[in-house]
Amino acid sequence: MRIAIRKLFSLILAVVLISASAICESSDPVIATYNGGEVKVSEVAAQVESEINAMASTLNSFRQMQGGEAYTPTEDDVAYVREYVVNAYINQQIVIQKMKEYGVSDLTEEEKAKLQSSAQYTYAQYAYPYTVQFGYTPEQAAYALSMQGITIDTIYRNSYYSEINKRVMNALEIDKEISKENLKEKYDALIASAEQTYTNNPAAIENIANSASTVYFMPEGARYVKHIILIPEDEELMTRYESLISDLSAYETEYATITSEAYKPKYEAYIEQAIYDECVENIDLTKKAIEETKNEVLAAVQSEVDTVLKNVEAGKSFDELIETYSDDPASKEEPIKTNGYLVHKDSKAWDEAFKDAAFSLEAAGDISSATVGTLGVYIVKYESDPVFGATALENVRSEVENTIYNERRSELFGTLTAQWIQEADIQLALDAWK
Repeated sequence: MRIAIRKLFSLILAVVLISASAICESSDPVIATYNGGEVKVSEVAAQVESEINAMASTLNSFRQMQGGEAYTPTEDDVAYVREYVVNAYINQQIVIQKMKEYGVSDLTEEEKAKLQSSAQYTYAQYAYPYTVQFGYTPEQAAYALSMQGITIDTIYRNSYYSEINKRVMNALEIDKEISKENLKEKYDALIASAEQTYTNNPAAIENIANSASTVYFMPEGARYVKHIILIPEDEELMTRYESLISDLSAYETEYATITSEAYKPKYEAYIEQAIYDECVENIDLTKKAIEETKNEVLAAVQSEVDTVLKNVEAGKSFDELIETYSDDPASKEEPIKTNGYLVHKDSKAWDEAFKDAAFSLEAAGDISSATVGTLGVYIVKYESDPVFGATALENVRSEVENTIYNERRSELFGTLTAQWIQEADIQLALDAWK
């Protein structure tokens, strides 16, 4: 939860996409045929470039760790990638051809637009650390991501193909008889898998619960909380506060390093002492600046805070107050609107001020005072405790049955696609791609 996230979508407007001109020549020969279609260079050139970039990025990272020389794709590497991409492209086109046969419609323009918007958002998240944290220009970030095989087009294409495959798979006729033994076996497997996952990483349950996905096992240490967040209109003020929090973290990390038993001095004693003194001074000055800025943040929304707390004391519904005053749109949508956010005590995903306020409350129903964080001012309610441990079978029966159905469809889809590909009489002519 960072205020800089607001900048993500603005990046999309300035991003310069990397073209496939390095691979696609002016001519556009046919490089493969199959029953019902052919493939030209222009149809797969961008995908080939993306795959080569991704391969090169991975191998260069590995070689760098090993102290080796930089990797440059060979002719054999390029030939291998081309064959792989062309076959994958044909395989997908064969599935697309089967849509009509199975009564499956293509995505509507509105659905495609939503996928495109989602691809842009996902791309912006990839670009975020480059532009905001590392100071890259949007063009530099786009280039860096393209070298890893990441573009808006590749994200969109993968999402589109995934949706097409899902629609065809869901149209397949399967046996829907499930014995009690099969149901219990699958339920036990799902419970065991979830328990292992959340025993090793209990905070991971947050994403599952907050996205309305099925919860098969709830680890200890989580609670549902609701909040009203009041964000000052002055974005510069919030940016300054967030920057101070980041600075303090860096200074405290440095202090921990130079005072640890494992630390080995690098300079003469008087220089080491100067480094220590400067670190301590920076921590002290930053803490004071944080407190001063917190007061400014609180003052900026004090009238709203007073109104909210007065209504709380008067017994007004916290849900109604969220609808009226909170600047967090997600808290007004399901499942958060009803349940609140699931927050785990070990989570690193939340603003520390928000999480500290959530776990400072002793009993369900308790409401915190106003707390300043990196997004604004929080007023938090401890909503409820989840049911810990394994979720009872009767509460997830339909989800377990759907899992079995999906596995059967997936298995049948795999069998059929292999058959369709074999029947397609694929003929490669990659030598035409010079």
